[in-house]
Amino acid sequence: MEYHCRVLRSCAPLWPTTSRGSKDVPMSEGEKPALRGEAAWLAAREQIAKKNAETRKAGKLEREHNDQVKADGRRQAEVRRAGELAKSSKRA
Repeated sequence: MEYHCRVLRSCAPLWPTTSRGSKDVPMSEGEKPALRGEAAWLAAREQIAKKNAETRKAGKLEREHNDQVKADGRRQAEVRRAGELAKSSKRA
């Protein structure tokens, strides 16, 4: 009987098996089991929502800072123009 070379298989696995799924190796005390399915999806969604909230808060603070800098610049320009106007009205 003739066998094709692709039919013959080795009894040894092609890659090592991980012991994580094995019942023989317990998980360490601080290690949590990986979330799966809907729980993993909800955890990822919650993490994204948290990151978005932090980004939104940082953006709001940056906009408030930029608005404050612009308002300070406008006030300084107004004071400068008022001073120039006062000087020019004294001369006239």
